[in-house]
Amino acid sequence: MTELPLIVSAAAPLTQEDLTTVTMAYRFFETKKHASLYQKYTIREPEEVLSLTLSYLEKKKGKPFELALDVGCGTGQNTRLLAPHFQQVVGIDISEAQIQEAKNVGVLPNVSYIVAPAEKIPYEDGSVDLITASVATH
Repeated sequence: MTELPLIVSAAAPLTQEDLTTVTMAYRFFETKKHASLYQKYTIREPEEVLSLTLSYLEKKKGKPFELALDVGCGTGQNTRLLAPHFQQVVGIDISEAQIQEAKNVGVLPNVSYIVAPAEKIPYEDGSVDLITASVATH
């Protein structure tokens, strides 16, 4: 088995149940080959969904949009779609290979990526304008 990336911090330690979930989620997407194929063939979120999401957010919060998180971002297709609309966008995925592929595609100045499980998002409650999980469930 490939070593799991270090994703545990003193601020948010993983329980045994968390570790089991993380291990299962990580194993499926851990190879570079899979990440490359995922980047090539994954379907992007339709523009209409993004438009409706941003319209709703504007009504509820108003502009400017500061921070968006794309949880389970994979190789960052939908993360990059958010970039023109937010001051900062962070793609979060449990797989180092997926995050590396996202970085290989090209990082925009306001987009960054971190390796972390969805259950341990490293942001305070209320500090984010939008959290998406566009293609995280499959």
